[in-house]
Amino acid sequence: MPTAVGYFTVFLAIVVTQCLAFTHELIDEIKGSPDREKFVQLSENFIMTTVADSEILRPDDDEFSPDGRYTPRIVFLSPDGTRIGSITNTARHKQYLHFYDRLDDIIKGMQQALTYR
Repeated sequence: MPTAVGYFTVFLAIVVTQCLAFTHELIDEIKGSPDREKFVQLSENFIMTTVADSEILRPDDDEFSPDGRYTPRIVFLSPDGTRIGSITNTARHKQYLHFYDRLDDIIKGMQQALTYR
């Protein structure tokens, strides 16, 4: 992600086609949430991308699969392209640290990530 380096924090959502139903549920929650506008405003500070788990060249790389290969997962990368390991969703998921299934948790992660600029 050379265009991201030095400019924006990266919001990387990793998905697989088998989880698309869950992904659509999350999209529906975002569309109907009173926090949608806050999410949209925060997203202007990120390079937001989605990749399929199969597109990761080294699937067991700790940068993209720090605690397993479950999907969907969201990983925040600093402007230099390294994973920000301290941003996790431990308040809701103790075992799957990068699993975000609620918009308010995603917003908290985004707010934390912006401090790494």
